Amino acid sequence: MRTRLKFEAWKTHHWLPCAAVAWLIFAAPASLMLPPSLRLLAFSLLTGALLIAAIYEWNKKDARRLSLIGSFALIWLAGGATLYLADRLVPQKEEISGALTAGSAKTPLTACASANPPPSRTDLLMIFGGDGVIGRGNGPFVPVRIGTCPALRITRTPAGVMVNAFGFDSDDNVVYRIKENQFGQVIGGFLKGHRPDRSTLVVSDDRGVETLSIRYLNENTVQVRGTFRCGNTKPVRISTDSIAIAGIPVKKRQCAILDTKTAHGLEYSASRIN
Repeated sequence: MRTRLKFEAWKTHHWLPCAAVAWLIFAAPASLMLPPSLRLLAFSLLTGALLIAAIYEWNKKDARRLSLIGSFALIWLAGGATLYLADRLVPQKEEISGALTAGSAKTPLTACASANPPPSRTDLLMIFGGDGVIGRGNGPFVPVRIGTCPALRITRTPAGVMVNAFGFDSDDNVVYRIKENQFGQVIGGFLKGHRPDRSTLVVSDDRGVETLSIRYLNENTVQVRGTFRCGNTKPVRISTDSIAIAGIPVKKRQCAILDTKTAHGLEYSASRIN
């Protein structure tokens, strides 16, 4: 009986320090692992739980109102201080949006290296594996077509490059859409669009596998990678330096030149397989 009374007395006087320790144990990983919007929700839920516990404990003891108010203030102070420190020590990453800005990478070698005439300083070279499409001016350009579908539309503006595109599945359904560099999921799935830097736009699945990557290498060069589908056309997979259609590598490299009046540049279909 005496042991039980001692335990009850310990629990009465020490629940608040225990709650504070539990808060700190929870707050540390939450601050490091959760984005700010979820931090606020998580901390709000925990603060609410502590407030309920405070009301319960103080009501059991028939405590004075001043002590109850003091406990509330202490809990809210701990929550506010934790959020403030979390935002200071682990600040929210700036979400990149807007035009793709030109990087400073060198232009890779493509089939357009021997184009006649060669690309000028006002042209935009769009690279697909070892193939190249030279756009005269700023666009908008449809550099490649997959079967009967335009793969994407690229425009160079004073602010940078803007991309519009649709992604299709094997049943010719639109899975995602990119409008002015903004990714949107059309059919539910695990794809997401993100900007690892100001020059790059990536669409990938929940395992990090790329579906599309567009990188503005420099003022005159855009590099595109990804897997493209349309209707009965077998998947076209474009890597940094190669192209495969239905898993068969395309050996011959091509270069196309287009302006804003040209419907599209290169076409990828079964006829391209050597």
